Amino acid sequence: MQPEPPDFDTKVRQEGQKFLQKNPSPQKRAEWKNYECWTDALPNLRRAYNNICAYCAQWVSKPTGTPTVDHYIPIAARPDLAYEWSNYRLACLLMNSYKREHQDVLDPFNIKANWFIIDFSSYMVLPGENLTASEKTQVTATIARLKLNDDEACLSSRKAWIDEYTTGEISFSHLEKKAPFIAYELKRQGLVP
Repeated sequence: MQPEPPDFDTKVRQEGQKFLQKNPSPQKRAEWKNYECWTDALPNLRRAYNNICAYCAQWVSKPTGTPTVDHYIPIAARPDLAYEWSNYRLACLLMNSYKREHQDVLDPFNIKANWFIIDFSSYMVLPGENLTASEKTQVTATIARLKLNDDEACLSSRKAWIDEYTTGEISFSHLEKKAPFIAYELKRQGLVP
Protein backbone atom coordinates (compact mmCIF):
# COMPACT_ATOMS: atom_id res chain seq x y z
CA MET A 1 0.00 0.00 0.00
CA GLN A 2 1.27 3.43 -0.91
CA PRO A 3 1.15 6.28 1.61
CA GLU A 4 -1.91 8.47 1.83
CA PRO A 5 -1.44 11.63 -0.25
CA PRO A 6 -0.98 14.89 1.71
CA ASP A 7 -4.19 16.45 0.35
CA PHE A 8 -6.35 13.34 0.83
CA ASP A 9 -7.69 14.26 4.26
CA THR A 10 -8.89 17.68 3.08
CA LYS A 11 -10.20 16.68 -0.35
CA VAL A 12 -11.80 13.34 0.49
CA ARG A 13 -11.98 12.28 4.14
CA GLN A 14 -13.21 15.55 5.65
CA GLU A 15 -15.77 16.09 2.90
CA GLY A 16 -16.99 12.51 3.26
CA GLN A 17 -17.20 12.71 7.03
CA LYS A 18 -19.55 15.70 6.74
CA PHE A 19 -21.93 13.52 4.74
CA LEU A 20 -21.61 10.55 7.12
CA GLN A 21 -22.35 12.75 10.13
CA LYS A 22 -25.73 13.57 8.59
CA ASN A 23 -26.33 10.11 7.16
CA PRO A 24 -24.23 7.54 9.07
CA SER A 25 -25.73 4.42 7.49
CA PRO A 26 -26.59 4.97 3.84
CA GLN A 27 -28.20 1.77 2.57
CA LYS A 28 -28.82 2.45 -1.11
CA ARG A 29 -26.40 3.52 -3.82
CA ALA A 30 -28.66 6.49 -4.59
CA GLU A 31 -28.06 7.88 -1.09
CA TRP A 32 -24.37 8.30 -1.96
CA LYS A 33 -25.15 10.40 -5.04
CA ASN A 34 -23.31 13.74 -4.91
CA TYR A 35 -21.16 12.44 -2.02
CA GLU A 36 -18.81 10.26 -4.05
CA CYS A 37 -15.80 12.43 -3.29
CA TRP A 38 -13.63 9.30 -3.31
CA THR A 39 -13.42 9.95 -7.05
CA ASP A 40 -11.23 12.94 -6.16
CA ALA A 41 -8.62 10.40 -5.05
CA LEU A 42 -8.46 8.77 -8.48
CA PRO A 43 -5.58 10.88 -9.87
CA ASN A 44 -3.54 10.12 -6.73
CA LEU A 45 -4.39 6.41 -6.95
CA ARG A 46 -3.34 6.32 -10.59
CA ARG A 47 0.00 7.96 -9.77
CA ALA A 48 0.61 5.89 -6.65
CA TYR A 49 0.03 2.58 -8.45
CA ASN A 50 1.39 3.48 -11.90
CA ASN A 51 -2.04 2.95 -13.47
CA ILE A 52 -1.90 -0.78 -12.69
CA CYS A 53 -5.22 -2.43 -11.82
CA ALA A 54 -4.95 -4.07 -8.41
CA TYR A 55 -6.97 -7.07 -9.59
CA CYS A 56 -5.83 -7.94 -13.11
CA ALA A 57 -2.31 -6.48 -12.60
CA GLN A 58 -2.31 -4.77 -15.97
CA TRP A 59 -2.00 -1.15 -17.04
CA VAL A 60 -5.25 0.78 -17.25
CA SER A 61 -5.23 3.53 -19.84
CA LYS A 62 -7.31 6.53 -18.84
CA PRO A 63 -9.29 7.00 -22.07
CA THR A 64 -10.07 3.37 -22.83
CA GLY A 65 -9.58 1.39 -19.63
CA THR A 66 -11.58 3.59 -17.30
CA PRO A 67 -9.68 3.46 -14.01
CA THR A 68 -11.95 3.46 -10.96
CA VAL A 69 -11.75 3.63 -7.19
CA ASP A 70 -12.70 0.26 -5.74
CA HIS A 71 -13.70 0.12 -2.09
CA TYR A 72 -12.04 -3.12 -1.07
CA ILE A 73 -14.48 -3.41 1.82
CA PRO A 74 -17.74 -2.33 0.15
CA ILE A 75 -19.42 0.84 1.32
CA ALA A 76 -22.64 -1.12 1.89
CA ALA A 77 -20.83 -3.21 4.50
CA ARG A 78 -18.73 -0.44 6.06
CA PRO A 79 -19.85 3.11 5.22
CA ASP A 80 -17.29 4.40 7.73
CA LEU A 81 -14.52 3.23 5.35
CA ALA A 82 -15.96 4.96 2.27
CA TYR A 83 -13.57 7.86 2.58
CA GLU A 84 -10.44 6.05 3.76
CA TRP A 85 -7.36 5.77 1.51
CA SER A 86 -6.47 2.40 3.05
CA ASN A 87 -9.74 0.95 1.69
CA TYR A 88 -9.12 2.07 -1.91
CA ARG A 89 -7.78 -0.12 -4.68
CA LEU A 90 -7.18 1.15 -8.21
CA ALA A 91 -9.31 -1.05 -10.45
CA CYS A 92 -10.20 -1.07 -14.10
CA LEU A 93 -13.93 -0.73 -14.65
CA LEU A 94 -14.25 -4.37 -15.71
CA MET A 95 -12.69 -5.77 -12.52
CA ASN A 96 -14.61 -3.33 -10.34
CA SER A 97 -17.87 -4.38 -12.01
CA TYR A 98 -17.09 -8.06 -11.34
CA LYS A 99 -16.10 -7.48 -7.72
CA ARG A 100 -18.95 -5.10 -6.87
CA GLU A 101 -20.18 -5.61 -3.29
CA HIS A 102 -18.74 -9.11 -2.98
CA GLN A 103 -16.27 -9.85 -0.22
CA ASP A 104 -14.83 -13.13 -1.44
CA VAL A 105 -11.92 -11.55 -3.34
CA LEU A 106 -8.45 -11.61 -1.82
CA ASP A 107 -7.01 -8.22 -0.96
CA PRO A 108 -4.28 -7.49 -3.52
CA PHE A 109 -2.17 -5.96 -0.75
CA ASN A 110 -2.17 -9.24 1.21
CA ILE A 111 -1.53 -11.75 -1.57
CA LYS A 112 1.67 -13.72 -1.11
CA ALA A 113 4.11 -14.54 -3.90
CA ASN A 114 3.09 -17.49 -6.06
CA TRP A 115 -0.46 -17.78 -4.76
CA PHE A 116 -1.53 -17.11 -8.35
CA ILE A 117 0.36 -18.44 -11.37
CA ILE A 118 -0.07 -18.26 -15.14
CA ASP A 119 -0.20 -21.34 -17.34
CA PHE A 120 1.37 -19.91 -20.48
CA SER A 121 0.05 -22.72 -22.69
CA SER A 122 -3.50 -21.53 -22.03
CA TYR A 123 -2.87 -18.01 -20.59
CA MET A 124 -5.05 -19.02 -17.62
CA VAL A 125 -4.47 -17.86 -14.06
CA LEU A 126 -4.41 -20.79 -11.67
CA PRO A 127 -3.85 -21.34 -7.95
CA GLY A 128 -0.18 -21.79 -7.16
CA GLU A 129 1.36 -24.93 -5.79
CA ASN A 130 1.92 -25.59 -2.09
CA LEU A 131 -1.12 -23.60 -0.95
CA THR A 132 -3.04 -24.63 2.13
CA ALA A 133 -6.61 -25.80 1.51
CA SER A 134 -7.90 -22.46 2.79
CA GLU A 135 -5.53 -20.44 0.59
CA LYS A 136 -6.45 -22.50 -2.47
CA THR A 137 -10.16 -21.96 -1.78
CA GLN A 138 -9.62 -18.18 -1.50
CA VAL A 139 -7.47 -18.03 -4.65
CA THR A 140 -9.99 -20.09 -6.61
CA ALA A 141 -12.85 -17.89 -5.38
CA THR A 142 -10.95 -14.75 -6.42
CA ILE A 143 -10.24 -16.15 -9.90
CA ALA A 144 -13.91 -17.06 -10.31
CA ARG A 145 -15.37 -13.81 -8.94
CA LEU A 146 -13.09 -11.60 -11.06
CA LYS A 147 -13.48 -13.86 -14.11
CA LEU A 148 -9.72 -13.80 -14.52
CA ASN A 149 -9.95 -16.58 -17.10
CA ASP A 150 -12.72 -15.00 -19.16
CA ASP A 151 -11.73 -15.55 -22.79
CA GLU A 152 -13.03 -12.27 -24.16
CA ALA A 153 -11.26 -9.98 -21.74
CA CYS A 154 -8.54 -11.42 -19.57
CA LEU A 155 -7.15 -14.29 -21.63
CA SER A 156 -6.97 -12.25 -24.81
CA SER A 157 -5.34 -9.37 -22.96
CA ARG A 158 -2.69 -11.65 -21.42
CA LYS A 159 -2.06 -13.22 -24.82
CA ALA A 160 -1.67 -9.79 -26.43
CA TRP A 161 0.94 -8.68 -23.86
CA ILE A 162 2.88 -11.91 -24.28
CA ASP A 163 2.70 -11.74 -28.09
CA GLU A 164 3.99 -8.16 -28.07
CA TYR A 165 6.87 -9.22 -25.83
CA THR A 166 7.80 -12.40 -27.70
CA THR A 167 7.74 -10.67 -31.08
CA GLY A 168 10.00 -7.91 -29.78
CA GLU A 169 7.41 -5.13 -30.06
CA ILE A 170 7.93 -4.32 -26.38
CA SER A 171 10.86 -4.89 -24.06
CA PHE A 172 10.77 -6.95 -20.90
CA SER A 173 11.20 -3.76 -18.85
CA HIS A 174 8.11 -2.34 -20.57
CA LEU A 175 6.22 -5.53 -19.77
CA GLU A 176 7.30 -5.25 -16.13
CA LYS A 177 5.86 -1.72 -15.98
CA LYS A 178 2.60 -2.40 -17.81
CA ALA A 179 1.79 -6.04 -16.96
CA PRO A 180 3.86 -6.83 -13.85
CA PHE A 181 2.18 -10.14 -12.99
CA ILE A 182 2.83 -11.51 -16.48
CA ALA A 183 6.46 -10.35 -16.31
CA TYR A 184 6.87 -11.86 -12.84
CA GLU A 185 5.52 -15.20 -14.00
CA LEU A 186 7.71 -15.28 -17.13
CA LYS A 187 10.75 -14.66 -14.93
CA ARG A 188 9.67 -17.10 -12.20
CA GLN A 189 9.13 -19.84 -14.74
CA GLY A 190 12.52 -19.23 -16.37
CA LEU A 191 11.01 -18.02 -19.64
CA VAL A 192 13.01 -14.80 -19.87
CA PRO A 193 16.25 -15.17 -21.87
